[in-house]
Amino acid sequence: MRALAALPLAVQVRLSGRPPVTIDGDTLAPEMQLTLALLERRGELAPETLGPVQARRERRRLAAIYAGRPVAVGAVRELEIEGDPPLRARHYAPLDPGGPHPLLVYYHGGGFTYGDLETHDGVCRMLCRHAGVHVLAVDYRLAPENPFPAAVEDARRALAWASERVGQLGADRERIAVGGDSAGGNLAAVVAQLAARDGGPAPAMQLLIYPVTDFSRRRRSRELFGEGFLLTDSEMDWFEDNYLGSNAAHRLDPRASPLLAEDLSGLAPAIVVTAAFDPLRDEGEDYASALRAAGTPVALRRFPGFIHAFIAASGVSRACREAVIEIAGATRAMLATAQAERVQGTGQLRTQVEEALAELVALGLVRSDSFAGLRALLVPSAERKPIATGRRRRRTARYGMDDAGRWALAPRARPSQAGAHAEADAVEHIARVLLRRYGVVFWR
Repeated sequence: MRALAALPLAVQVRLSGRPPVTIDGDTLAPEMQLTLALLERRGELAPETLGPVQARRERRRLAAIYAGRPVAVGAVRELEIEGDPPLRARHYAPLDPGGPHPLLVYYHGGGFTYGDLETHDGVCRMLCRHAGVHVLAVDYRLAPENPFPAAVEDARRALAWASERVGQLGADRERIAVGGDSAGGNLAAVVAQLAARDGGPAPAMQLLIYPVTDFSRRRRSRELFGEGFLLTDSEMDWFEDNYLGSNAAHRLDPRASPLLAEDLSGLAPAIVVTAAFDPLRDEGEDYASALRAAGTPVALRRFPGFIHAFIAASGVSRACREAVIEIAGATRAMLATAQAERVQGTGQLRTQVEEALAELVALGLVRSDSFAGLRALLVPSAERKPIATGRRRRRTARYGMDDAGRWALAPRARPSQAGAHAEADAVEHIARVLLRRYGVVFWR
């Protein structure tokens, strides 16, 4: 798979046996198109035809293939969350020096039916390494053996457990976040709501990667992408039946459909990630809009050309790996914002950061919308303005992580000293300002 992903994009499209796929103004990424074609040719059985037990085994097998080699982190240990029943958990400690570092309580995806500590080991390692956070992965109970609200209860208990033992985990008790993908994104959103209302402690942020947010109705993206793009309509129906059963009231319960909560104000700042060819795209983006309308800080990032579950393919796809690194970097930045605001005071921090970032916005390197005083999400590559580095050469900035796992702006080409343009000098100046005042590292 990795060798195929390294082929020229046009070759990948030809190998898929189909012309480029363009729907709703977006074109399917060649890596995604080839992956879908290979899965179809191999005759992979749909999970809903296998039953829960066999589907779980198959998911572990595929996860091991697509995760690639394990990414090195500081340490990994198995834990148990006490309660009835006890829950398995896995703690990943970061390599970053210093500390204490933030803690991300992470809930895996899998339609509430499959997924476990093994299927998401690669994802958790990537987040730990590149976000510079401790990660506590939670093995919550699965449906249909344990239907709604068992997973919610487990997820809430895990956050409470982590909050009580954050010191033993070596993490920063003021920066505990929740996160998850797909069904896990649903649990993270629900837990963020519950913890904000039941006495907490509430999380410092929430990372919601293509989350399920509303079982009450279908949206346009499900109609557009419910067949042929990995996550299918019939599979989603199977997940829903396993988790919620036949009780229609469950679909209207905010613990299942967090978008239906009466009050979304006062919640933890959120990063919401969606994929352009994902049936869940619209409900994830609707949740981001609802959070923003309620005054909750939110940053929304739609990955063009991507399908559901792309974070699980970082071991074989460079594009997916870069996307996970970007997500990790945004997580690092938002948690750094929480720390800086606690130390410096919100007003002072915002003034300092706004002064520096205003120049970056003018250059088209970062978005103009702000969350908690930090504008740190990427402008899509197609919209970025090139920075001149000489009379004949122009380059486009990329935003990602350096080898030390720091949140950084990395030019694609290094300009010569003689040909450096004034705009490049401005970036250097802003980099120094942000490093000194804020701790966000831009590198060349």
